[in-house]
Amino acid sequence: MQPPVRLVDFEVANAGEIGHALEVEGPSGEVETEEIEPGDSATLKADLGEPGRYKWYCPIADHEDRGMVGEIVVAAGGSDRPLEDGDAGPGADGPAGY
Repeated sequence: MQPPVRLVDFEVANAGEIGHALEVEGPSGEVETEEIEPGDSATLKADLGEPGRYKWYCPIADHEDRGMVGEIVVAAGGSDRPLEDGDAGPGADGPAGY
């Protein structure tokens, strides 16, 4: 049986002064945004339908090596209720600038 596909929307904004992108390594492979220019934003849809630990990072130049990297933890169970406007997801106040 195939695991369920759970598309998660990541809404990212570049508040910096140079271009960035977001890449997520999910259970179905890697997905990434185009380069996001300063002041612009993008939405990335990633399949996170299986419990596990998944890496996210900025794939531009040496940004990952400079700390634009993190981990998404997907646990089994929980609620299928999507976040509503104004809700902050876990890590929304993280230090990596996304």
